[in-house]
This record gives sequence, C-alpha cells and structure tokens, in this order.
Amino acid sequence: MKQLTVLLAIFLFFGCTEEDRLTEQQAIDKVEDFFRLLDVDVYDSEMIQKEITQDFRIFE
Repeated sequence: MKQLTVLLAIFLFFGCTEEDRLTEQQAIDKVEDFFRLLDVDVYDSEMIQKEITQDFRIFE
C-alpha cells in the first residue's frame, strides 16, 4: 500500500510537467479584448459570457 501511495505521489508531482506559458502580448491582447467587449457601443452579452469565466461572474 505504501508503494502504491509513493507511485501515485510521483505520478501526480511529475506527470504533468508541461505548462502553457502565456506571453506578455497574449495577456495584453486578452485584457484589451475584455475592455473592448465592455464598450457600450459594441456591448454583446453573449460574447462577454464566452470570454469571462464563471468564477469572475461570481466575484463581480
């Protein structure tokens, strides 16, 4: 049982080492898109719902 726990721990810690790195330009583009969607001239609630996450809606 102890060996299984150790193997599971190793798998969890080292199994998912690939990260999606977000560049600075991608972050800037996403923030600009968000504020563009909030503009009263182009406000579209469906597009906003696609862009923001559920946890943001709860926090807001």
